[in-house]
Amino acid sequence: MDVNLHLVRLRGAAVPTDYFTSFTELGRHAVIPAALAEQLAPSAGLRNRLVHQYDEIDDAVVLRAVGEARRLFTAYVEAVERLLTAEGR
Repeated sequence: MDVNLHLVRLRGAAVPTDYFTSFTELGRHAVIPAALAEQLAPSAGLRNRLVHQYDEIDDAVVLRAVGEARRLFTAYVEAVERLLTAEGR
């Protein structure tokens, strides 16, 4: 999430106040593809439920989410690397 906030800040945009929006802002500012940003944003909610134990945790749901997150976050890292390389950072 810190990476998201930093990348949004580099775009001169207001820093999002929540993790969900940090992803959608990356898509809005073309840091990552908008479709990828929309897919990643809900991971913030799962993160909050796990960290803060808001709800009872269903292990099967978490297992499915982890499998999806591995695929999505690989695409996220690749998109950020492409952007930073293109910008000479």
